[in-house]
Amino acid sequence: MNEKQIIDFFKNRKENLTEQNLSLGHTERFMSKLKNSENKRKTYPIVYKCAAVVTLLISLSLSINIFNQKNYVTEEDTQLKKTEFFFSNTINYELKKINALKNPTNEKLIDAAEHQLELLEIEYQKIWEKYQLNYKNEIISNAIIENLEQRIEILKNLNEQLNILKINTDGNTKNI
Repeated sequence: MNEKQIIDFFKNRKENLTEQNLSLGHTERFMSKLKNSENKRKTYPIVYKCAAVVTLLISLSLSINIFNQKNYVTEEDTQLKKTEFFFSNTINYELKKINALKNPTNEKLIDAAEHQLELLEIEYQKIWEKYQLNYKNEIISNAIIENLEQRIEILKNLNEQLNILKINTDGNTKNI
């Protein structure tokens, strides 16, 4: 509806509209309530508003900075993760093979090696926490790899000892 249509609408219905007189003092009471409601509205000084904006901007910039640091992946980081994946798979595969060979004769030997692996796992967790804080540090990256290499070395030595034990056990069985 345009303005002319609205005016025509009210002219045509003028008879139906009744004029009501407002009670005495109605306008004054209304204006008084309006002023009181305006006074009750809280207004914060400009200093608080500026502080809120500055706080918001600082927290936003810190959040973006932290997000960018966590998503920044270097070539070295990718290589370390690939190396760790390879070592972990090798270690798990060797452990499954060794546990399949477990028997009363070699149980103590395997348990001792597993205990050494558990100690290396605890050390690995500590190194990994340091790496999470400073992933660019090459010394920490090398410590992770060395830890994994030590585990493989333990498994290699265990495998050799199990072979020697098996040969000795088989030789003793043939002599009987």
